[in-house]
Amino acid sequence: MKLSHSLVLIPFLLVLFSCVSKTCEGIIVDIYNGLDHNLDLTFQCKSKDGSGDVGVHVLHFNQRYTFSFQRTATSLYTCSFRWDQSGIHWYDVFKPDDACSGCLWRITAQGPCLFNGDTGQYDLCKQWKINGKLHD
Repeated sequence: MKLSHSLVLIPFLLVLFSCVSKTCEGIIVDIYNGLDHNLDLTFQCKSKDGSGDVGVHVLHFNQRYTFSFQRTATSLYTCSFRWDQSGIHWYDVFKPDDACSGCLWRITAQGPCLFNGDTGQYDLCKQWKINGKLHD
C-alpha cells in the first residue's frame, strides 16, 4: 500500500517543483493594429530561448492577434513589426521583469503603447528599437 501512495506522490511533487521554478503563470500578449491611414501591420514574435514562435501575421487596421505562454524566470518575447515601406521596427513585448500578465499592445508608427489599466487607455507608450537601439 505504501508503494502505491509513493507512485502517486512522485508525479505530484514533480509538478509542484516545476511550477515553483517557473511560477506557473500564464502570460497573454495582445497585439492591436493602431496604425493610421488603414495600414496593414505585419509582425512576428519569438521567444529569446527559441521555445516560442507565433509565426508571421498580418493585421488590418483595428484587428488584433493574441498569443499566450507560460512565464519563466527568463521569459523574453521580441516582435518585429513592418508596415508600408517603413522598415523593420522591434520591441520586447514581454521581459522577465514585466509586471503585466495581460500585456495589451497598440502598435502605432510612433511606437508601441501598452494598455494602462488605471486609465483604461493605451497611454504607456515606448520607443521603437531599430538595430537593437532605441529610436523615436
